[in-house]
Order: sequence, then C-alpha cells, then structure tokens
Amino acid sequence: MVEKGARHVWLTSRSGRVTDGAKGAIRRMEAMGAKVTVRACDAADASAMRALIDEIEAGPARLKSVLHTAMTLDDALFSTLDADRIRTVLRPKIAGAEVVDRLTRDLKLDLFVVYSSATTLIGNPGQSAYVAANAYLEALMAERRRAGLPGLAMAWGAISDAGYLTRDAKTEALLADRLGGQAITAREALAGLDMALAAGQNGDASALSYAQIDWASAARELAIVRTSLFERLEMPETTAGDGAGADVAALIAGLPEAEARKKIAELLAAETSRILRLPAEEIDPQQPLTEMGFDSLMAVDLRMAAEEKLGLDIPLMSLAGGATLMDISARVWKRVGSEAAEDDSTGDEALDTLVARHVGEDGEIGVDVELAAELQRRAGKNESALN
Repeated sequence: MVEKGARHVWLTSRSGRVTDGAKGAIRRMEAMGAKVTVRACDAADASAMRALIDEIEAGPARLKSVLHTAMTLDDALFSTLDADRIRTVLRPKIAGAEVVDRLTRDLKLDLFVVYSSATTLIGNPGQSAYVAANAYLEALMAERRRAGLPGLAMAWGAISDAGYLTRDAKTEALLADRLGGQAITAREALAGLDMALAAGQNGDASALSYAQIDWASAARELAIVRTSLFERLEMPETTAGDGAGADVAALIAGLPEAEARKKIAELLAAETSRILRLPAEEIDPQQPLTEMGFDSLMAVDLRMAAEEKLGLDIPLMSLAGGATLMDISARVWKRVGSEAAEDDSTGDEALDTLVARHVGEDGEIGVDVELAAELQRRAGKNESALN
C-alpha cells in the first residue's frame, strides 16, 4: 500500500507489540514517506475499535482502507475441542470482522479486505474452527458486495517467507503434504492481491482463492477433493507440468543464455497469442504485455498455461507492470537454465516437437478449450477461485 502511495498507515494488534521484523518493515515504510502509527487494539472489542476509528477520522487523513488479517490457531481434532477452544479461534476473525464492518459502514472506504485460507475450499484436518471462521469472512464479504460496499476475502495458500508458517515448520510440512503445492512468496501473494482488486472492480467477486495446489496430491490426502464438488478437475497421478517442464529444460540444454531465453520467449509467445487471439507473428516479445492489451485475468491465464502446459513456474511479479515476454523468459532461465546447461543432448528437434505440441503443425495457435471456457466463466461471474 505504501508503494502505491499510502502515506498514513495504522497497524493494530491486541498487544501492540512491535517485533524486530515489524520494526524493519516500519522503517522501510517511513523511508518511503509514510507515517506509521502502531496501536494496541482488539478488533473484536467494539469500544476500543470505535475509539481507534474516531482517532483516525480526527487526524489528517480519513480512513479509506481496511485489511483484517487477525487470526488465532489452536489445531486439534474436532472430538478433542471444547467450546472455549473453539471460541478462541473464531473470535479474532468472526467478531473482529463483524465489529470493523459494522463500525465502518457509514465511511466511504476504497478497500475492505479480509484474509481467508485456501483450506476453506477443501477443509483441513485439525482446523475445523479456523476453516469455519474463514467461511464466515467469505460470507460477510459477499454480503458487503450485495450492499454495494467494497469487500474481498483473499483465501491464501501457503506463504513461504512471511507469517505464521515461517514460525511453525510442522504445520507448514503438513499443509504442503495435503495441498501438494509449492508455497508462494509474500511478494507474489501481494501481486496476486493487486490483480484480484483490479479484477474485482469490473465484477462482483467477493472471495478468491490464491494458491499453488497439486490437486492429485490433495485428492490423496483429503477425501473431500474426491467428491462430486471437484469432479470438473482433472487429477492425473503426476502434476500437469512435470513432463513438459523436462522438455523445456532439455530443449535449452547447452545453449548460450541469449538463445535459450529466446526459445523460452517463443513458447510463451505461442500461449500469449492464444490468450489474445492474435496471430503468432503479431506477438512482439519485446513489447510490454500491458501494451498488448493484457489484463489481470489474462496474466493469470498465462501463468496457468505456462505451468500446466510448459512446466514453467512464472512468478506473478514477472507479469506486473511493463514486463515483456523476454523479461519473463530471463526469470525462467534463472530457474531452469543452470540445470539445462549441464545437458546438451537435445537440439532443434526437441524444440520443434514441443512447439508443435502447443502451436500446431500449420502454425495455427490452438486453444485449450477447457481452460478458455473456465476463464471465460470466471471473467463473467468473477466468483470462482483463481488457482
């Protein structure tokens, strides 16, 4: 928010304690010109929250955005929980969000964002109260949208470098087993939030899931994923990108970096032309994607296609701003180039085979009908998870 121009930031927690990590973040925000105020305030305490909002409103800048990120975890099997343990987990999210929502209804907010979890979609053994609390948040944001108010619940997957999981390796390992996905970074998550907010301005999306999930692994770990609720998902025994990813590494093996990056950009250009429905020859790998007409949903489509068809994991930040396909290929090269450089046994024949798989023998860009239909449905309703 500070990077985007926010100059008055209020940080609250029940204790008001500022950790060493938080001190560093505050210093960075202040260096960018923001005034940061820290307050001890329990979001679920209506009197304390009312006093805080009055203090903000009486200051130099009115309250314009709310991000509700509070949580408490107490993981255990449901049969071992009692009412007090359940209330402890529910209170920060449910009571906290209800209070802040009620007290800001008359304010002209630009944003009202709450943090949910991808486990709300599929459940998570040992976290019944946590999942229930997040389900409430998502319902509350839907109600706000119906009332014509801003509201977005971001259901995050595992985040690797910030937050709770960085302090609890055991929970992180269990979540990785159940979701079968790689964690995203905090910077990638915030880039996803930026895309979600931009997309939400053109629709009525109130909840979006943002996570890397290997559905085959999730199906093995969680019985609900094997029910009819998820029947539209294809769940092969291996992740969709494994084989294709090996092909990409092989086709650039032994090539100089410049040539390898060019080949990667060609593969990405094929997917880009499919998304934009333009002839491949009109895709300039040196032109920023935004200048080609890319929007946030198209960026998600490209990222999904690169992972599922090419086995390439593109960081979301690579798709932001004025990024070009050559910029993205440079990032991909950093990830796969070192491994490919050790094997120069594959040449242009492998490239021709891989390109033909995604482009077609006559050069016509093929459309992944199922993916295109799904993205069209999401763009039309903006209610489904963007995973």
